[in-house]
Amino acid sequence: MFLSEYITTFVSIIVGLAVADLLISLHRLLRARKRITWYWIPPALAIYMLLLALNFWWGTYFWVTHLRTISMLQFVPVLLQVVVLFLFVASVLPDDVPSGLNLKQWYFENANYIWSLAAILWFLVTAWLGSGRLTSSSSALQFTKEEWWNELMLLGALTLTLVKRPWLHNLYVVVAIGGSAWEITSTIG
Repeated sequence: MFLSEYITTFVSIIVGLAVADLLISLHRLLRARKRITWYWIPPALAIYMLLLALNFWWGTYFWVTHLRTISMLQFVPVLLQVVVLFLFVASVLPDDVPSGLNLKQWYFENANYIWSLAAILWFLVTAWLGSGRLTSSSSALQFTKEEWWNELMLLGALTLTLVKRPWLHNLYVVVAIGGSAWEITSTIG
């Protein structure tokens, strides 16, 4: 087994656990659907998380396929990303579904936690991607141009940790889902 296969297998396990947690939480919501006051953002975020997890899993193979050796210290950034990804995915739907759950109220009570995890994830992804490519000011500008999507997602997530305006949350979620769907179709297709 090649080194890249070890890494992708480990990442696949963590991403699989994140998706399983997401699906279990979604199942609980659907089972209790009549006892819930629905709000569109948490289920939409579940779709976004599924797309994000798929994209992360798919991208990991391409990130590590060239590796022949890696130290544990060099693996730590990948580990941090996948751990934060798990926490981010697990955060977007409630773990418990009490009778009378209001998803809008639940979302805004948890929005700071959700978007803080998103900001940490986007920061880690952007920093990790940049760590191997930034060697001069001209390459920094090129990197900024190439990673504009990750930078936009980071800025948006940071904004949502501070701002509770529903229209801004709505806009970010729609843009994030559209961008993730576009990225997946352009990567896979």
